[in-house]
Formats: sequence, structure tokens, C-alpha cells
Amino acid sequence: MRLIGCLYRLLMPLSALLFLTGWGFGDLTLMFVGVAALYVANLAFAIERIDKRFLFLYFHLALFLFLLSRPTIALLRGRSIQYVSVTYPAAVFTLTALFITLLLLLIGMVFVEYLLARLESRRAGQGGRVGWWSGGLLRLRAGGRTDVRPYAGTRDASRSSGIVAFLDNPKLPTIRFVSGLLFLLSFAGTMYFGYLQIQAMGGLDYVYFYLTEQSADAPLVVRTLATIEPYALCAYLATLPRKHPATGALILHVLTTGPSLIIGARGGFVLAILFAILYYAYREFTDGRGVWIGKLEKTLLVVGIPAGIIVMGLQDYLRTHTQTATSSSVIDSLLNALYQQGTTYGVLGRGYQAQERIAQLGDKLYTFGDLLNYLEYGPLGSLFFSGDSLPGYNSVIQATQGNTYSHALSYFMHPDYLAGHGYGSSYLLEAYQDFGMVGIVVFSGGLGTLLGFLPWWFTRSWLPATISLTISTLVFHVPRGAAMEWINFIWTPQFWVAIVLICCGAALLRTKAFMGLAGLSGLSGPAGPSGLSGLSGPAGPAGPSGLVHRNKGETYGTLDGNRDLRRLARNDQKADRSHPAYRRPLRWLGTRAGSA
Repeated sequence: MRLIGCLYRLLMPLSALLFLTGWGFGDLTLMFVGVAALYVANLAFAIERIDKRFLFLYFHLALFLFLLSRPTIALLRGRSIQYVSVTYPAAVFTLTALFITLLLLLIGMVFVEYLLARLESRRAGQGGRVGWWSGGLLRLRAGGRTDVRPYAGTRDASRSSGIVAFLDNPKLPTIRFVSGLLFLLSFAGTMYFGYLQIQAMGGLDYVYFYLTEQSADAPLVVRTLATIEPYALCAYLATLPRKHPATGALILHVLTTGPSLIIGARGGFVLAILFAILYYAYREFTDGRGVWIGKLEKTLLVVGIPAGIIVMGLQDYLRTHTQTATSSSVIDSLLNALYQQGTTYGVLGRGYQAQERIAQLGDKLYTFGDLLNYLEYGPLGSLFFSGDSLPGYNSVIQATQGNTYSHALSYFMHPDYLAGHGYGSSYLLEAYQDFGMVGIVVFSGGLGTLLGFLPWWFTRSWLPATISLTISTLVFHVPRGAAMEWINFIWTPQFWVAIVLICCGAALLRTKAFMGLAGLSGLSGPAGPSGLSGLSGPAGPAGPSGLVHRNKGETYGTLDGNRDLRRLARNDQKADRSHPAYRRPLRWLGTRAGSA
């Protein structure tokens, strides 16, 4: 790791020198080499402490796939940067925007690590100071030594103060049970909604998916359940269930994208697969290395990712009815598939060209486009402003009156926009359209801060973990999607309806009246449901005894009242501090961390 640390420290000033030299002499190739060097430096920075920078690495993989793959492959094939660029000025803008965002992502990540290190050092009472570039970039300096890492993201540093306290919450089993039930219900609703979509398409070309209102004929209950499904999934996974139930939930989530994949819209399927991989990474660095990502998972990643890229590239040829390129090897097929995914690089140039034409539509804030559309044309807009709702498909009204940048850009630049085609968007374009280069600087720095903050926030409690996971389901798409796409769910009522339903259901399960009605007087016990991933489970040789008081051998289910339950739970936690399993994140289940 020391070699990796030296690598990114060497590449960072070298990348700046190369980029500025290329910019000064008007050499696009040299400018791109500078961008590529900075990208490699960011990768090395992420790998050096991957336990807390894995989300930073995850986002950079998306940057390469959508923004850097096409010019990289063009250079490998002996072509120039100008070949994959719209015009020379557009190419200069694109490369400048890429260099700025890579640099500010790194600065934002360093900044949040510095803040979190100071926070953890104060909580630990070390009284030291935090250095910026000492060894592993951030270490606590106490008495002139750099031997303490307060924010390490490992079992020794964060688990005792974060995960253990998180999982010691006696409300967590009921939250897991209710969120799991809500997820299963919403899964059924999502699958039925997908069936209705397939019926509505009736075998038509996939472009008609963007020319019709897909949810118009679906019942309100079905549409609501389909919207709630990802929120219920994240709420369930935020309770840190065991590996097998969590894997089953992730597989069901992937299945919900099957109908749209059949139609030809592959984005949801790809994001579902990537979120499953990311959740495994979350748990791998939370529960301990080797628990969630073993030899089988690593083999699947090595084989599945290239194969998946090739299959998605072939589907792109099939759905556009173009003939596949003849490839002599698997590597050629992989490069062709990556080249097809890198269209957003060219979209940046088209957005630069269309800036003035889009500005003529009026004063709009495309960075907050979804929020403005919701306030102006959503239920609140219809209620208070008597405004008509925007169509959800490609149309002149959507492009000119709405606040969605992708529709406005495609309306001006894509000749077949009204036929269902489009270019998409990017956080770089939306920030630039609204605020210029300053917008790219501020938004990229904030995004880097977010990527460093989410893994830490994931270990705080259930609701922060739910929000962190929900953001993580969308952050991979930001390089080719809306700037605030990752946070749009916060102001939607469906998300908060899901949270309220889960909290109310969990509170109901813990009430004395409900437990009496169900013939129970506690959260679990021999009479409680077993196999529901945490509401009860094997706690010892006696079998499914649920939450057991080890000192006296009595279950909490025999106690009268939630107050006594919580009091004895706290006493039992104190008594368990000498137990060897105390440091395991699923100690309160009576099972080993990550066991199935």
C-alpha cells in the first residue's frame, strides 16, 4: 500500500503538468493523457484504503464506463481525440470538465475524511490533531506520533462505536420483519406493474417505451407499490440481515427489472446488479473481510463483469437494429461493448454546443429539475397552482416547459427525439448550464464529500443506513444522469410513506396489546416466527429461543412490558461484554457475523 500511496502522490502533479501543457499548446491528446493520469491517481487513492473509499472507487468505475472509455479505446485503436469529439472547442470543454471533476472529487473526499477523523478523535478523547498527508493520508497525531487512525472503517475502529451500538437496538428485529414484509408486497406489485408494461408495449420497438405513458393504465395501488419497492429493499437491507436472506432480497430486486429488460430498457437491470455488488462491499467492510466476498464471489465478479458488458453491448446492437461488428477475439468484443457505453463523452460536447439554445427557454435550474417539476407539475402544483402535469415521454411540452435537461438537450440536438430517441444527461452538463465552470467545481467537490460520507453514515443507525443505501442505488448513474438524481427520493411522498409504514408496523409489533393478541409477550421466542432473518433465530443449543438472557436462561418473551424488556436488554448487553462474540456485528442474534 505504501507503493500505491507513492503512485498517486507522483501522478497528481504530473497530471496537472500534462494537462496544462496540452491546454497551452492546444494538444487534445496531451490534455487527455493528463486527465487519464489524474484518473489513475484517484484509483490508486481509493485502493490504498478501499475499506472506506470503496464508494469513491465505485463512482470512478462509472466515470470510466460512461465518460472515459470511448476516447481511451479510440486512442488504443490509433485514432485521435478529435475523432470522438463533436468539435475542437467542445473537446476542450469536455476534457477541462473531466479534469476539474476528477480533481474536485479527490479534494472533496480528502476534506470529508479530515472532518470525520477530527470527529472520531474528539469522541475518543485523544486530544490530538489530524494531518492531511501523513502516511495513509489521514491519521491522528497524538504527542507527535501517527499511530492512531480514528476513522479507519475497519472492525477495530468503527465497529465498537458504530455497528455494535447500531445492532444493539432492541427495535431492530421488528423493523427488519416489517420492512421485509413490505418489500415482498412491493415486489409483487412491481412484477405486476412490469407485466402491464409488457402488455402495453405489445411487441413494439423499445423506442415506444419513451413515447407512451407507461403508468397511465396501472391501478394506483400497483403504481405506489412499484415506487416503494426500492425503498423497502433498502430499509430491509439497512437492518443488516444475514447473508442468505439479504442475497435473496437482492435477487428479487434484480428480477423486478426483468420486464423492462425484455422491453429493451437495460438501465434498471444494470443498476440492480451493480447495487447488489455494492451492498456486498458495504457488508464486507462492515462485518469483516472474507465474510461476504469470498472466492466464489470474486470468481463471479471476474467472469461476470466482462461477460455482462459484452452482452449489454450486443443488446445495444440488437435494439437499434444495426449489424454487429465482426470481432476476432473476446477482447475486441469487450472493447466494442465499452465503446458503445461511452456515448456520454460525446454528449458533453453536444451540451456545450447547445448551451445558448437551451438558455433561450428561460430561467431554469436544470440541476434541481426533478424537484422543480414535482413542485410545479406534480400533485402540489396541480393543487395550488392549477398546473397541468407534464407528460412522462418525449414531447415538445416536456422539452420546452419542463425542467429536465436531458429532454431539452435531445430536443435541440437529436434529430429523432420525437421518435423516442435521446442523448441522456450528465451532472457536468447540468451544473455547467446553470452555473458555468463554478457549478462543476462546487458540485464535484460536494459529490466527493458525499462519496466519503455515506460509508460512515451507513454505520450510524437504521434510517441513515436506509438513506445511504437508497442513494447508493442511484449514484452510479449520475455521470450519465441527472445531477440530483441520487437525492430526488427525499422529497417524494412514497419514500416517507414507506418509512412511516415500517416504523408504525414495528411499533405495533412491540406493543403489549399486540403481543397479547398474538399470544406473545416479547419480540421472539419458541412461539415466534422463525427463519425471518432476525426476528428470531438459533441462539444456542436449545434452538430457536430468540433473544435469550444468558445469565438466567430465561427468554425476554416472559417479561411483562416493554420497559422491563429494554431494561433487561441493557443489563444483558453489559453482561455480554466479556463474551467472545461481543465484537461480532450480529452478536444479538446469537449467530456469527454474516452467517446464513
